[in-house]
Formats: sequence, structure tokens, C-alpha cells
Amino acid sequence: MKGIFLAAAVIMLSLIPCLASAQLTSDLDMILSYQTPYPAEPGSNLDIEVSLQNNGFAEARNVAVEIVPSSPFSLVKGERIKTYPVLRAKSTASLTYTLLVDNSALAGDYDLEFRIYNPVTPESFQKKEVEITVLGETKIIVEKVETTPSVIEPGGTAAIHVTLRNVGTGDARQLEAMLESTAEELVPFLSGGMSYAGDFSSGEEKTIDFMFGIDPNAAQNTYLTTLTLSYKDGNNAVSTETFSLGIPVSGNIRFEVIAIEPSFSRGTINIELANRGTGDAQSVEARLLIDGETVGVDYLSQLKATKKTTFSFPLTLSGNAELAITYTEPGLNQKTVNKDLGPLNITAPGGDGTPAIIFVIAIAVIGYFAWRRYFRKKKH
Repeated sequence: MKGIFLAAAVIMLSLIPCLASAQLTSDLDMILSYQTPYPAEPGSNLDIEVSLQNNGFAEARNVAVEIVPSSPFSLVKGERIKTYPVLRAKSTASLTYTLLVDNSALAGDYDLEFRIYNPVTPESFQKKEVEITVLGETKIIVEKVETTPSVIEPGGTAAIHVTLRNVGTGDARQLEAMLESTAEELVPFLSGGMSYAGDFSSGEEKTIDFMFGIDPNAAQNTYLTTLTLSYKDGNNAVSTETFSLGIPVSGNIRFEVIAIEPSFSRGTINIELANRGTGDAQSVEARLLIDGETVGVDYLSQLKATKKTTFSFPLTLSGNAELAITYTEPGLNQKTVNKDLGPLNITAPGGDGTPAIIFVIAIAVIGYFAWRRYFRKKKH
């Protein structure tokens, strides 16, 4: 019986080192003591202190701690591998590092890896992780602005489509957008000047639509508007950004024939034309048709809004007249409008019987002088 107890005691004593070793390995832990700044910022250095704790009741010997940084972190300062010959029971060792946070890091929580092992057998390690909080920076840009219709004219409504992109590393939450203009010619249609876009993640693209009415008397111009964006960042703080947007209004073109006058001395018929619209007409071609046939063409490089000009064509006295006007709109589209001038009935000078009267008077005068001459001869 004594032999059995003796054998059991020997076995238990032989297991003590193994149990102690297992206890030491399992009782080593790592925690993040602090990080500066908190949260970490993309593109900036981050200082951290990590505590290596021995929570067991026995000391640990030959302990190596290796930091294994991965994206978005890289080691700037601090020992990659730190070795402790002895780590007493219930004791703590501090390790400090300076890390660089990649400037493209997105907002979120990242695990920073550490490995604990015996330097003799580094392939057999314990993996420990501490959590690092990174707060990305929200950066919103206006990528493009489009309108429907593509050419905005006075008197109608226009949808303005603003495409935004979050090119930053942080998310925007509860994004609200407002488009305003100090110009009286642009008026928000109902609540069309405001829009709620919700959450806006990093790398995401959003298109926000606004509706505006255009004043009928709006001149051809690019009207300045202000886009205001309001959102909450990763710290739950409200941020505001403003952008200036130019909204082009082309104006409309409305031709009106003011007068038709012949010039007998020059042999032309002159047609006075006015642009009663709010837009400029470019590359104007005026073609006069009589009974469907072209009798003349005249050109003008530009007819501005509220201005007038005179086109000249070969003199024509009669026939059904029509003026075909071809021009380039502000949107660079070519357009043709026809103005019906009605039947022409132009009388040439003397066409009302004056030449006949003159002829009779001339005959009478000639007859009178002939008679006087004959009468004088007869006296002599």
C-alpha cells in the first residue's frame, strides 16, 4: 500500500511543472490601457499603451511579446518584439507604441494583433488582440449637376439633380440638403428646395433632386444658388457644408415682324424684325418666300433679346409672302420659325394714275405752246 501512495506522489510531483506551465500560458493577457488621440484619426499618428498582465499565481519566464500591425496601422515607434525574462505573478508590464493610421482608413473598430510566445519556440504562440477605434473624416463633394429639361427656359419648372459623393473616410448620418437662391427668377416649387437624404456612407454616391419654378421674365443668365448640407459625423456632432452652384437659364426667343417697307430707290423690300424674348438668337438667317419661292436671303450673326434689326430682300410688289427665320438657340440647337406676312400689294410710284395725268398735262402744255406759235405766225 505504501508503494502505491509513493508512486502516486511521484506522479503528482512530476505533473506540477506541466500544470504550472499551462497555468502561466493561459493566465497571460493583454489589454489596451489608453490611446491618444481617441478616437484615432486617418493620416495621423496614434500613441497607445498596452498592458501585459500575468493573472496567475506563478511567475512566467522567458515571455516574448510581438506586435503584428496590419492595415490600417503601421509601426512608427516602439519595439516590435519585447522579451521579459521573468513576469511575476499578479504583475503587469506596460508597452508603448506609436502607430501611423493610414489616411484611407474608414471609420470603425479595428483589432491590433499581439503574439505571446517563448523565444525558443516562436511558432507556438498565443494570439491576443486589442481594439482600436478609428473615426474617419467625412468629406462630401459635388460631383455633377444636371437639369431636366437640359435647357431651362423662362416660364416653366426645372428639376435640378445634384450628385454628391462622400470621398472621406467617415460616414455622414441624417444628411439634409437645402438649395436656395437670392435671385427672384428662381423660386422653389412647393418644398422642392429641401431634401432629406438619410445616411451617407464613405465612398457612397447620392443624387438629390430639387424642383424650381422659373420666372417668365427671367433673362438669359447663370443664376447663383447655395447648396447647404447638414449632417451628423462619427462623434454625433452636427456639421454643415456649403457649395455655390450656377444654374443656367437660356431664355426664350420670340420673333415679331414690326414693319414691311419698300425702298424703290434701292430696289429692296425691308422687313423689320424684333426679338421680344429673353434669350439671344445666334446665326440668324432670314429667307423671304413669295408664293412658296425664295426671292432673297439675308443674314445676321446675333439678335439679342429685346433688340430689333432690318433684313433687306429684292423688291417684290405682290404675292403671298412668308418669312422663314432659322437661328441657333442658347442650347446650340438649330430652329426654324415661319412668319406669315400675308399678301403683298405694293404700288410703285405713279401706279395710282399719276403718270397718265402727267402725260395729259404734258400734251396740254405742248399743245398750248404750239397754238401760240401758230397764232403769232398768222399775225405776221
